[in-house]
Amino acid sequence: MKLKIYKSEKFLHNPLKLVAAQVNFEEVGSDVLHKQARQFQKQMGENWVKLVPQENSVISINSNNRANIEQSVRKEYRLNTGDDLGTIVISSDHVTLEVKKYDGWENFSKLFERVCSATEKIFDPSNQLRLGVRFVNDFVLPVEKENWKGLIPDEILGLAGSEMFMDGVLASDQRTILVFEDNTKCILRHALIKTNPNTSRPNFLLDFDSFDDIQVKFDKSEIMQKADRLHQNIGNSLTSCITDEMHSWLVGGK
Repeated sequence: MKLKIYKSEKFLHNPLKLVAAQVNFEEVGSDVLHKQARQFQKQMGENWVKLVPQENSVISINSNNRANIEQSVRKEYRLNTGDDLGTIVISSDHVTLEVKKYDGWENFSKLFERVCSATEKIFDPSNQLRLGVRFVNDFVLPVEKENWKGLIPDEILGLAGSEMFMDGVLASDQRTILVFEDNTKCILRHALIKTNPNTSRPNFLLDFDSFDDIQVKFDKSEIMQKADRLHQNIGNSLTSCITDEMHSWLVGGK
């Protein structure tokens, strides 16, 4: 792929709604114990004050001459910050960090590194099965614009960028799996909503779920290096999914 290169910068009109990172590992038990969850909470620090148990249904499909579907319930924990803008899901085969208030990759990656350190210390997994980083961007059409032409490239807009169909496109939703030069992948979802009831303006969603699903030894340093690469791939993809005019508006132009 011939993508534009992303450089980190602050946006005045920030479209980010969610940033997340998840690491999957081999199952270290059927349930997460309350003692383990409390240890995790202590490792994360004083801002993480809400620890709540929850159940997660797991469906397994085994095929030996005939399909055998089994469903089990596992106990996991959800750890939130006091303002509920940060969430960590602690499970027996993965941990997930989500933030609704994003203040840059440097700060987010330091937080995710603490999550990985706690995972390493408490669960001591042997293998990393999957690593994922996700950025969900929800753009609201600027008031001076009537449509997305000139803001989102026509090849991304599809029929919504066509003069023939533009006025009749009520909504669209498409998912594409991308593969990068480093063999990591990304599920790119782009969706258009003609009129969002919450904003009374058209919305355009760019959701990047970048991941590496090659099994390797669980190593915190390697995980963080790979997370940096996933973030860069998402940045390059985002930069390539918007026009220079949209970029100018995001950083504070008109």
